[in-house]
Amino acid sequence: MIRWSPDEKSLIELITPGLILLASILIIIWDGLDEPSRKWWCSIAINADQIKTPILLSGAILIVLVSMVLGFLLSVLVGYIEAKVYDRITWCKLRLDEEAYYKQWKRYVHSLDGDGRNSYISQVFTNFRREVRLGVALIPLAFTLTCLSVSFWIVFSLLFISTWLLYTAHHDHHILGEYRMDRPAVTTASSGVQQID
Repeated sequence: MIRWSPDEKSLIELITPGLILLASILIIIWDGLDEPSRKWWCSIAINADQIKTPILLSGAILIVLVSMVLGFLLSVLVGYIEAKVYDRITWCKLRLDEEAYYKQWKRYVHSLDGDGRNSYISQVFTNFRREVRLGVALIPLAFTLTCLSVSFWIVFSLLFISTWLLYTAHHDHHILGEYRMDRPAVTTASSGVQQID
């Protein structure tokens, strides 16, 4: 079984949605090319075995780098989506006001300095990040394929998967909010004093 380090996992979480966005961009570019340009690119792909290894390697590195940049931009967008959409829904469902919700969040973050990490909650948070990033990345891909008159069922499947991922992310975000709300007390690392929620 392959074991990924935390840094490698984070890199994969950036690259995978980035690749999906890059595919959407390339499909749009391909659709905009005229016939001679398409034939030229096809001839390059057919004769790929004649292209020197350094050029292919440079192309692969460029794809990975562009995917990382797109993945990073997507993660920033996901941060805004979490703050503006998921947080609002969660504090309403938990019957808290915004101030109380963020106070709980700050207490929870401070408690991590002195706590051993809860592997279950860490996994829920990791799943949340993956679900939102992939869910958001699939939306432009689906709409790009719609413009190319791809089968309705392929587009529908992508949108269904995207919706399911975003709904699952909402559920995981709610679990995290309930976990913070249900913690009876937290101990700060500096003072060792317990604060009651």
